[in-house]
Amino acid sequence: MVSAVVEAEQSCGKRFSNCRRVFHFVLHFCMMMSDPIGGSQMSYKVSIVLERDDFGYYAYCPELKGCHSQGDSFEEVIANIREAIELYLETLSEEERRQHLSREILTTALEVTLA
Repeated sequence: MVSAVVEAEQSCGKRFSNCRRVFHFVLHFCMMMSDPIGGSQMSYKVSIVLERDDFGYYAYCPELKGCHSQGDSFEEVIANIREAIELYLETLSEEERRQHLSREILTTALEVTLA
């Protein structure tokens, strides 16, 4: 998936080199976390939205209000948002985790025309 993102950025960057570029990507991660009580690992699927502009990358998790991060490269922002999500989820009870992660996140592109 990373190579597809890089290719999309390169082709869009050539066509719109004078525009402020913001790229939105929704990625789904399966987070493996250790259960502090039982010691077992638990998996969670979360969505993240990535945006890229002239200053780098910004990522946030729509299911977890206030959970966001940034980085200078795609790889850095992915590592940073993964850590932010893990730390956020560690602060929640199992019931709170289920409640936050039960939302279905849908995205689409919409073209608008200005007069």
